[in-house]
Amino acid sequence: MKLAFVASTAFCCSAAFADITLLDIPDGVQGTTIFDWSSEQGVNNWGFTPNSTNIWFHGDDGWASQGVLYVKGNDATGVIDLVAETGFEITLESFAIAGWNSAAAEADFRLFIDGELTYDSILAVAGGDDYQTFTFDQLDVTGSVISLEFTNLTTSRVGIDNIEVGSINVPAPGALALLGIAGVAGSRRRRG
Repeated sequence: MKLAFVASTAFCCSAAFADITLLDIPDGVQGTTIFDWSSEQGVNNWGFTPNSTNIWFHGDDGWASQGVLYVKGNDATGVIDLVAETGFEITLESFAIAGWNSAAAEADFRLFIDGELTYDSILAVAGGDDYQTFTFDQLDVTGSVISLEFTNLTTSRVGIDNIEVGSINVPAPGALALLGIAGVAGSRRRRG
């Protein structure tokens, strides 16, 4: 009975979900790789750090919203890395994509979790009037490093916005071991 309590306590404390962070990209320098990651939660309490390679900022008209990221160049590849902070794992919930202006666009989207290819698909989107939300209902997208890789397949660009990421607080293995030892020690004292 007491062992079951210790096991359930350890299980309950092993991972706790934080709020979902919606990454919006409202500010940057038009046509450059200089932009600010932003969300309603602020910059320092996400549980992860976003980075990017060959991802460009577009803040003017032509997209469904102001502040969109895209890969520049035909057959070019851009990567968005979400790197968990120490003591956290992260989970990718969704992101929004759209084409620019009225042009349809296609991109090869590859998803890597901790360096392992997990998903690969061609994303085809219409023009920039509306975003399509890409979700991961049937796929567990949780890890320490999540990489979203986009390769342009058409001359038009796929715009990326509203990336939703959850962070999971994962206690160190030593903390769980101490919790288990404390439970065992407590049960021995009561017996004696």
